[in-house]
Amino acid sequence: MESLQLPRPAWMTEDLVLLEEQARRFLGTELVPQVEKWTADGMMERSGWDKLGAAGLLCAGIPEEYGGASRRTACDPGRSERRARWS
Repeated sequence: MESLQLPRPAWMTEDLVLLEEQARRFLGTELVPQVEKWTADGMMERSGWDKLGAAGLLCAGIPEEYGGASRRTACDPGRSERRARWS
């Protein structure tokens, strides 16, 4: 499937573009190859969640003092949009 080439939203800073690229590469190499198995199993394996966490792609809006990345909430739409494309 080919993605649409839409203009970048005004809220999408260069940092968010880099995060999106990191997430795209990560999902493509680490998670997408497992999607069929996880779909058949009815759930994603713990190792997938562990890899997402290690890559900093889970709970990014949580403050650092609680173990998060303290990223702005603007990160959330980008991650949600990217996950939706792989669904």
